[in-house]
Amino acid sequence: MGRGAAALVLNGVLKGLGEGGLPQPLVLSGS
Repeated sequence: MGRGAAALVLNGVLKGLGEGGLPQPLVLSGS
């Protein structure tokens, strides 16, 4: 993994929190 992967994870968490829901993007990226 590189910085790109880390950025995607952070974006997924921020988007999940911003939408007031669970960090689904993070789960999908982790799969």
